[in-house]
Amino acid sequence: MMKKKLSVEIEDQLILDILDGKYRPGDSLPFERDLATNLNIGRPTLREAIQRLERDGFVTVRKGKATVVNDFWKTGTLNILSKLASFGTHMSEEFIVHLLEFRVAIFPAMVFEAISDNAPLLVGSLAGIDRISDSPEAYANYDWKLQKSLASLSKNPLYTLLLNSFDAVYTSLAAQYFSTDRNRILSKKFYRELMEAAMKREADRGERVSRKMMKESVVLWKNTRIQKGGGI
Repeated sequence: MMKKKLSVEIEDQLILDILDGKYRPGDSLPFERDLATNLNIGRPTLREAIQRLERDGFVTVRKGKATVVNDFWKTGTLNILSKLASFGTHMSEEFIVHLLEFRVAIFPAMVFEAISDNAPLLVGSLAGIDRISDSPEAYANYDWKLQKSLASLSKNPLYTLLLNSFDAVYTSLAAQYFSTDRNRILSKKFYRELMEAAMKREADRGERVSRKMMKESVVLWKNTRIQKGGGI
């Protein structure tokens, strides 16, 4: 694997400092000279890292003044999703629940468009339901491939861009979700209902059963985490 550029390593370190609460929204970073000294790097390298943090909305650079840490949920761009996903171990339970709730909004829309415009291809993507190995990892991989397929079969390319941001972390989180028999059974039932809706080209039905399942998945995730002692 190619070694990260030093400025990228510094960018990642500063993001971790923000996620860990070392620097909170409204805090000022140390002045450039002091921060570069603390990190044992040159100021041009630090400046490059800070510029990327500003581009993504993590910080605001003020000429002649200290750089301020933003509330990135309010100032961030789509790049932040990818960055947060790359730090999977720092994804809070609250953030994961927010993602699941967001999926309630976009997943049914993807299903509706995929069935409306590309029902036969969706049927093909759903093939193999009964061949899924009864393991959390197998279900996680199948589920992620299905979501990526739905995104590609819908009209809106932003769906794919959004999902691409979570390639690095989704399957590991989904494996936790699919760690219980109940969640795997309910998901297989959902896949079959989705297959039937696609075969009959019933986009409204597909959208309806998808929204129901996505809402249930939020509750199921919380229950799974409680059972595993992870809290919510």
